[in-house]
Amino acid sequence: MRPISAAQRDNVLSLLSSGLSTKTIAAQTGGHPKKLTPTDQRAVLSLVRIGKASDAVAAAKHINARIMELVTIQTIRNMLKEDGLKAYVKKKRPYLSPRHRKARLVFA
Repeated sequence: MRPISAAQRDNVLSLLSSGLSTKTIAAQTGGHPKKLTPTDQRAVLSLVRIGKASDAVAAAKHINARIMELVTIQTIRNMLKEDGLKAYVKKKRPYLSPRHRKARLVFA
């Protein structure tokens, strides 16, 4: 096991003295902050769900026009996947024929 720096050791000791458990301290990781805020994530999800953006490319164009930081298409795909949306090809359906349109009007 590699040794840790004195600053890191002091940080861990201060966290322990403040009452955090070792499991909680070990779970804390560093890393880059997320490019999309929760508000931006909700905006992208809403664009996709209501149909204004058909795919991740269109959603990325919409969101990049709105925020200052560039967000890649893959970031949008990952975010959509985390939220439970899956990629699939939309099923093609024929348009309503004139006969079916009349039947719908009669029904309504």
